[in-house]
Amino acid sequence: MPSYLLLLAAIALSPLCAHKGEATAKYSYITRRSNVPVGRIKNLKKAKTKLRLSPGEHNQHGISIPSMLLSKRIIFLSSPVYPHISEQIISQLLYLEYESKRKPIHLYINSTGDLENNKIINLNGMTDVISIIDVIDYISSDVYTYCLGKAYGISCILASSGKKGFRFSLKNSSFCLNQSYSVIPFNQATNIEIQNKEIMNTKRKVVEIIANNTGKEKSHIERILERDRYFSAPEAVQFNLVDHILEREHNSIRRRGTIAWARKLSSSHERATNFGKKKAKNGSKEIGKGDTKSIDHPADEKPSNFQEHNGGSKGILTQMGSKNGKKQMAGELPNLVLAILKEKSSQQSEKKKTLIDQYKQIVSARLEGGSQNGEGKKDAPNFADIFSTLYLCYAEKIFDLDFVTKVSAALEGLLGGQSGGHGGRGEGGRDALNEATINHCMMMFHYLSALNVKNVTLCNQVRDYIVSHEVPPLVIYHYLECLSLLADSSDRSGKSNLRDYVIPVVDVFLESFYIFNNYLLLRILHFLHKLGFMDTELFLLLTRKINKNVYRENANRFELCLLARTYALYKKENITFSNYLCEDLLRSLTKYEDNFQGDQDGPVSQPDSQPGSIQVSHPDSHPDSHPDSHPDSHPDSHPDNQPDSQPENAPYVLEIENVNRQNYPLFGHPLYNDGLNFYAFFVDAKTTNREKCFERKNNLHVTFINGDVSEKERQGTPPRMSEWHKLFLYDEYKEKDIKNEPFVKLEDTQKKGRQMVQSYNQFLAENLHFQFSHKKIAQLFEQVSELMDKVKVDFSTDAEAHTEMDDQAVHQYKKKILYVENYYIGHIFHIVDSLLSLKAHHNCATFKKMESKILNAIKNNELYIIDNFDSDEIKSLLIFLSHTNRNYKEAFIYGLTHRMVDLYINNLCRPNTLSTFFYFLLNFTKQRVVRKNRFNHTIRNVIYNSYSWLNDNKSVLNLTAAIDAANSEGKQNSDARRVIKAKNYSLLQVLSMHVCKNVYFMSLSTLASLLRSLSYLFFTDANFFNVFIPLFMKHMADLSNVDILNITQAYNKQKIQNKYFYYLLAKQYQSNRSEETKNADPKIRLVG
Repeated sequence: MPSYLLLLAAIALSPLCAHKGEATAKYSYITRRSNVPVGRIKNLKKAKTKLRLSPGEHNQHGISIPSMLLSKRIIFLSSPVYPHISEQIISQLLYLEYESKRKPIHLYINSTGDLENNKIINLNGMTDVISIIDVIDYISSDVYTYCLGKAYGISCILASSGKKGFRFSLKNSSFCLNQSYSVIPFNQATNIEIQNKEIMNTKRKVVEIIANNTGKEKSHIERILERDRYFSAPEAVQFNLVDHILEREHNSIRRRGTIAWARKLSSSHERATNFGKKKAKNGSKEIGKGDTKSIDHPADEKPSNFQEHNGGSKGILTQMGSKNGKKQMAGELPNLVLAILKEKSSQQSEKKKTLIDQYKQIVSARLEGGSQNGEGKKDAPNFADIFSTLYLCYAEKIFDLDFVTKVSAALEGLLGGQSGGHGGRGEGGRDALNEATINHCMMMFHYLSALNVKNVTLCNQVRDYIVSHEVPPLVIYHYLECLSLLADSSDRSGKSNLRDYVIPVVDVFLESFYIFNNYLLLRILHFLHKLGFMDTELFLLLTRKINKNVYRENANRFELCLLARTYALYKKENITFSNYLCEDLLRSLTKYEDNFQGDQDGPVSQPDSQPGSIQVSHPDSHPDSHPDSHPDSHPDSHPDNQPDSQPENAPYVLEIENVNRQNYPLFGHPLYNDGLNFYAFFVDAKTTNREKCFERKNNLHVTFINGDVSEKERQGTPPRMSEWHKLFLYDEYKEKDIKNEPFVKLEDTQKKGRQMVQSYNQFLAENLHFQFSHKKIAQLFEQVSELMDKVKVDFSTDAEAHTEMDDQAVHQYKKKILYVENYYIGHIFHIVDSLLSLKAHHNCATFKKMESKILNAIKNNELYIIDNFDSDEIKSLLIFLSHTNRNYKEAFIYGLTHRMVDLYINNLCRPNTLSTFFYFLLNFTKQRVVRKNRFNHTIRNVIYNSYSWLNDNKSVLNLTAAIDAANSEGKQNSDARRVIKAKNYSLLQVLSMHVCKNVYFMSLSTLASLLRSLSYLFFTDANFFNVFIPLFMKHMADLSNVDILNITQAYNKQKIQNKYFYYLLAKQYQSNRSEETKNADPKIRLVG
């Protein structure tokens, strides 16, 4: 009886123990073979080398290496191509295509083809390989091939059929091309003839495949296939069977090979949240391609206006049509680019767009023709053609991912093709880079990075050149800038995939950091932050050196704002620097307030002055004061600054009425910095000396170590200390200060006024943004053709093309910007925003005094702020108001919100800036309610009340109704023009339409935060929220827990019922939590 009960109990408890038994069974085979206790095997997860089983093998006793490789998208052909092997490879390719259409597949080959021990093992081997190649061409995923030992016969054809540019071989691999083997059995004569025709047909297919893969002529391939032809690895590269030879580079700095580059760049998109690349699926197959900023029409789709041309473009179109498909003339493509750049760009005219579309078709045809046959390869684009094409795409903002990727592949072919001619990869691959051409190569790297296309070969060669040669500071600056443009900023892991390519250049940079100026150093710190390279010792070294220059008046106020933003980005607070900023701002605000009150007490000098205009004269000592500007003048009082005086054909979306868009062309200027304005305006606006900010000189210490550190303590540096930490202890680094030499050396007569601004803008445009005038770009085309193509071509032109850099408009804008004593008013909110993000208002006693004075400055300049601020300045202003005064005038918040939405719908506001603005706008509608329940318990709730004008365009606020005008006449004049409102829809409806239109330019985090804000602002269009459910479900694995919480709150507020969607959100939330817990440091438990 007891045994019967025990049996029943065992049966009942067996399901509970099944899971634990399955976990133990995983390691049973390992423990039996190695005599290792099971308890130790279970702790393998904590070791550095993790033992993981592939999916579907949890109930097996062994570990399947092919399955583990398949889980990493690796297929290994290590045997002759038997029929079942070809079927297995096809099934694996189709499975990996089903798993992901945008990740590459890695095919490793070490095979003798259809022979084994010189015996034919598969008579239909050639047909099997052709079927594999057809599947490779059919699937969307790119296939990268690697020859590890040998590739003979049909396996050699398979190795050459990978993605062009990503066919690799080891240095000692061998290749062999031969005819297919076939046996015709005894049969009827008619059947023998039929089989013979089929064999010859198969041979023709093989010849076509090899000719297409190598770019050789068919007759040449047929002669080679007459007998067995063996190739070494360099010969295979020269014959174009493969593209690169993989070798380990023995240098002092550890580097990774091309395979690591391919894996790293392909895996960087697994969790990306920029949707541009996912909409352009056809373009996302190229390895190393970044997120697309724009979606253009496909290359093979003609625009609707393809046949329409008129006026001055007719001659150019005729020239293009006559050249298309014919032999290329030297310098033809650069001349076409110069002709296109002459045309004035306008959204109302389709002339320039037609020219660009035809130019893209010509280049695409030549790129395809140059890769198919030998004759067309003579017409393939050279360096000058590629340089001019990339400049056209960059200057005209052509974000056609497919087209730019083809151009990048052609550039890789030119850079990699030089190595084949020299018989090796080491020397010839760097022939294109030398002291004369490094700047031109860096320009092409910058253009590709700005267009979100990664060129692996160019990046590797530029990095190696920087490490092995002495280069100017701007080359290092541009290299790090290009990497930051390519960095995936939405990577939740926080580790950049380009980190290994930053470390060698940072080592070079640290050896010569003192020759950089403040601006370049601060920008480099921003680039490193975006790359996830946030080394504390490096940050402290550079910021302390820059602080020295700030305190010694060796920096300008533009660089001061950049330094404050740098501290905010790195989340590192410098209390001394914060106190310095607050003291200096307080002094300037106090002087401004006294001057303003003094002018208010006096008579009004101008009867036409607008309410809210500045009645304070600019300080005479200010470097940016101009003799043409009257002290009492204000930009709003100028007759041309009225918001109704828009150009007749203004290329802006006019969904909102009476918004002052006069500064919009300046906001789109290439040299304009959002929130900081033009750098050239503040070149000689030096910072305040520290002795003027602090009464006691000893309050400010800029030393790195105590002066009484003994020599023994200096030598006793721990051996494990960071190399960069030693920079704080060595005297040679302590003595090296940043020279901060100006970009442009001007004479004393040119240091003020218009000439200085023009000189700096020209230097920054040409050397930092790589944008040139028409004559200058023609000279660059000549230099590239002569230095890199070894061909002299004359591209001289007398005509000057229209550019976005209008010096006259910049000069007029400089005269009307507002200064509060020594500070530009936009810089004040930029600095305050940075201090608030570091919670400096809790540590600085001066910050509270400064708040009230900033509020007074806002009150006195409300109309100027609404008419002239850009999106970043408005965002910083709203963040300040949300921390200080959430009950500010509703009319002012009304004007700021309408201007922010108008900036966004005109593409002058970034999506993350818009999302941050609406996030803090919720603080103005939030109310805390405290009540007692029936049990006399205190219940605290938060209630959000939206503004009525957000969801109703009939609810209009007059901006001057709550603003005190200087006189009644000024108020009457301003009342007629300050009625800003949406035309046909409510403000949030207008915003929602443009969010749907530009959703693929947003990240997931930005979209989730914006949806939550709109939901809590009582935007009740359920269709708008339902549109994004499929998008979130498709990219569920890319959502962070913060994004999931924002999405859940937004859709719960709208009462949208979708149980499956909420289930997936909850499942992803738990998965993220488990990953965070698994990767977190173990908690320390106190015992006793």
